[in-house]
Amino acid sequence: MLYIIEHVQPDPTSYVVAITYRDQQVIHADFKPLIEQGGVLAPLHDPAAFAAVRVGPHGRTLIWGEDIEFCADGLWDKFGQTAA
Repeated sequence: MLYIIEHVQPDPTSYVVAITYRDQQVIHADFKPLIEQGGVLAPLHDPAAFAAVRVGPHGRTLIWGEDIEFCADGLWDKFGQTAA
């Protein structure tokens, strides 16, 4: 099944993104552990940078800038078990 992201709502205070999929399921993706590891995600430690998340082309990705991208399916696989 292909998961399509319809909407994202970032919370820069907790580094969690609420992701609404086409079927109206919502997951809460906690990026804090990944950001704390540093590397390519280190810039997202800045709340303004984290808040700049957007939905990529055709709803298939979550994107920050030009260098950071997460697949809609992978996000569902990792965080979908906690869907509310």
